[in-house]
Amino acid sequence: VEEVQRCLGNATQRADLNVFLDLQSDAALVAAEKSDRRFDDDTARPLEGMVVALKDNISTTGFRLTCGSKI
Repeated sequence: VEEVQRCLGNATQRADLNVFLDLQSDAALVAAEKSDRRFDDDTARPLEGMVVALKDNISTTGFRLTCGSKI
């Protein structure tokens, strides 16, 4: 959770760079809490806890797909 909060804070502080279209902060924090519980339960999966950013040319449910275009 701390790492996700740090990343979200950095993204918010540098919003002037227009790097992210949508942060999905609430969903990221919920996922981080679930990940922390898996670490606590010793059931962490490979790559558990990694924070990633997806380019908007990858179609994912619940996210805008613009492919970097204003159309």
